[in-house]
Amino acid sequence: GNLLSDVGPLNFELDLLTFAASVSIDLDAASDSGISDTDNITNVALPSVSVTVNKAGTIRVDFDNDGLFDLNQTLSAAGVVQFVAPFALADGLQTLRATFEPAVGNSVSDTVDVTVDTQAPGLLPGTATEQAPISQRTLQFDGPIVAGTFQAGSTLISGPGIVGAVPVNSVNGSGANFVTTFDTILTAGTYTIEIDPSVSDVAGNVVGSGLTDSFELLPDLISSC
Repeated sequence: GNLLSDVGPLNFELDLLTFAASVSIDLDAASDSGISDTDNITNVALPSVSVTVNKAGTIRVDFDNDGLFDLNQTLSAAGVVQFVAPFALADGLQTLRATFEPAVGNSVSDTVDVTVDTQAPGLLPGTATEQAPISQRTLQFDGPIVAGTFQAGSTLISGPGIVGAVPVNSVNGSGANFVTTFDTILTAGTYTIEIDPSVSDVAGNVVGSGLTDSFELLPDLISSC
């Protein structure tokens, strides 16, 4: 039946800094360009990352995984810090590392893999010749593109059997491989397919104007006999 006040003052000390340190690093959505802002594929050569820690200490970031820290910042409490790469990252797979040295406790690290792609999509060389008659042509890009950006209405074919440059009838495919279809062509000669300039890859790079596929159409063997 004694009241707490009857037993005198209670003295204790709780050290909130002794719990294990943690750190996480993530590519910021604003730097994750292209079709998805969570796939860590980007055309941003100077990306920003956010580093989250759970206590006071120093954050150090290595942007090219060479074992040398490129940026650092000291915090007086738990928090999130944004770091922007101090130099352009090379194209390809890059491992970004954050190391956290807490005021009390052991250092911890976390990494995020980021694919940097700053190059516009290109076409791989196709078959140099086709046999008439022909009503479709296979195209292979040098990497995956976003299918929805490759539109038939903006993809033109021209050549001696066609008046001017006309849109192809359809574009079908996925990844890097696509098939364009058009009205059957019988006239031999050199034909050119001009790729839709709005075609983009998963990193957000756009083809732009001037990407073409050319082939030589050989005479129809049956009709030429």
